[in-house]
Amino acid sequence: MIDSALVSVVVPVFNTGSLVIDFIKSIIAQTYTKWELLLIDDGSDESTLNYIESIKKMDSRIFLFKRDRQPKGSLTCRNIGMLHSKGQYIIHFDADDLVEPFCLEQRVLFMEENPSLEYAVFKGASFYSDGDSKIHIINHRWGRKRHQDDIISFLSNDYPFSIWNCIYRSSVFKDLLWDENVKIYTDFSYILPILMTGYKYDYSIDSREDYLYRVNQKNAMTSSFISEEKYKSTLYLFNKTQELILSSPQRNVHKKAFKKYYIIQLERILNTKNNDFFVDFKFFYEKFYGKELRMMILTFVNEAIIKKMNLRNRKIVRFFIAFLYNPLLFKKWIISLNKHA
Repeated sequence: MIDSALVSVVVPVFNTGSLVIDFIKSIIAQTYTKWELLLIDDGSDESTLNYIESIKKMDSRIFLFKRDRQPKGSLTCRNIGMLHSKGQYIIHFDADDLVEPFCLEQRVLFMEENPSLEYAVFKGASFYSDGDSKIHIINHRWGRKRHQDDIISFLSNDYPFSIWNCIYRSSVFKDLLWDENVKIYTDFSYILPILMTGYKYDYSIDSREDYLYRVNQKNAMTSSFISEEKYKSTLYLFNKTQELILSSPQRNVHKKAFKKYYIIQLERILNTKNNDFFVDFKFFYEKFYGKELRMMILTFVNEAIIKKMNLRNRKIVRFFIAFLYNPLLFKKWIISLNKHA
């Protein structure tokens, strides 16, 4: 086994409670032993910090840093961790997930056997735990290629992998910091520019699933999609993405793919019944895509129906979004309704 390369595992922490203990134990249990775990606290409550302090004493490879500057958020914490890292490789994990014992070993081995790669993608799964702490795997989609072009996948909000699926060479990525102005769609904000810049990577297609992503009990870092702060962050991120697309040799293909992400965000805005957000986002959309008959129809629907609806009737929004922007989804929906009629 290759055991000479130090791996820096960077993990933001915010009020994960006892879940962080399970995560840290899964790192301590790694078959690959040359690692450092950099936990960066984002202002957690006392109980979470006590959990960390209690287990940190068990292993000298565990380090706890407190965010010492603004802005608050997981990306500031990740940058602080990267700046403190000393490893030849950097991995970004989340504090309420779990890592299989062979994770670091198989990732380092793959990178050592493929020295031309600047980063690599590994398989993972989603899970939830019940009252007895039993793990139930519910999704095996992570770390598997969806389309021929990963850029199109990300622009379409169909991520084939997340940040925790990857391992990065520090010599390339240590100074490639996260944009701390981003408050939502954070993995997208980091991965898409890397893809469009053309750093060399590959999927480890023969790897075993080595990371388990928890889909329940997520912490406040991944809370509500639409708040004023996150809405402004979305405009900021989408504007940056537009600039990347316009500089791309495949700008027309990428622009078409990115429209799907716009429509997903539009649906979320409509579900909040925040008409100011809707009007503003509609204007933002039309600056990039131009005026469309579909958007005019949706504006009428919003004024006539959606603004007056009960928030529990979100199917109304999805119905019109699918009808106007996703005919294939609309067709499948109608077929399913007919089957249950």
